[in-house]
Amino acid sequence: GAAARALAQTADDADLPAVVQALASAAGDDDRRVIEEAISGVCRRVGQRCAEPLMAAMPAASEAVRAALIRCLAPTGSSKALSMVRRLVADASAGAVRDEAVRALSNWRDDAARADLLALARSASERKHQVLGLRGYVRLTVASKETDEAKLKALAEAMTLAERPEEIKLVLGGVGGVGCPEALQFAMKYLEAEGVGDEAAAAAVRIAEGLREPEHRKLVRSCMQQVSRAAVAEAIRQAAKKLTRK
Repeated sequence: GAAARALAQTADDADLPAVVQALASAAGDDDRRVIEEAISGVCRRVGQRCAEPLMAAMPAASEAVRAALIRCLAPTGSSKALSMVRRLVADASAGAVRDEAVRALSNWRDDAARADLLALARSASERKHQVLGLRGYVRLTVASKETDEAKLKALAEAMTLAERPEEIKLVLGGVGGVGCPEALQFAMKYLEAEGVGDEAAAAAVRIAEGLREPEHRKLVRSCMQQVSRAAVAEAIRQAAKKLTRK
């Protein structure tokens, strides 16, 4: 009830064992969600120190609480926690807990999970796991400290695994965050592809907005003229038209 919510809102990493206990004894789903979000918030602020108390609580936890604790591991970035999540992802008998482990991997805070996510996107037995792998891989690739060229190469590899429009859209969303002319050309290849034109156009506009160097002006103008005439959302066409005048 109110006591659980108050505890959740004032918690810090030293309080995690007590907050985890409150999660286990929560009266209902609403209280459980509030407490879970508080634990996640602490983990985002504090990071790796949070992993141990969460992992220690798992063996005795119910499946619902265990699933919540697994979700909370993602923002810790702990290597021990990542090892545990990897084991669960590989355990086909883990059921719903395995699903949450895949979700945690997809939301992992740093590059340590990138290779795992690419492997999921490439060969997971369930489509939903492949999509989560692809989403996480794209997110971590764009957030990485690699060069734009290296990011684009990684995203181009991810695109080879994208079979449906929703997956192609995921990758195009990432390409829009890469600021090199090659990324603009890559996005433009999907401008007329079925079901993804808006996402390709939005990615192209986003990239073009950042290509301000004189040597890119011709390419930007040409691409934005194509977008402004394409069968995409009016707001995107108008944004492209503005860029043709720069």
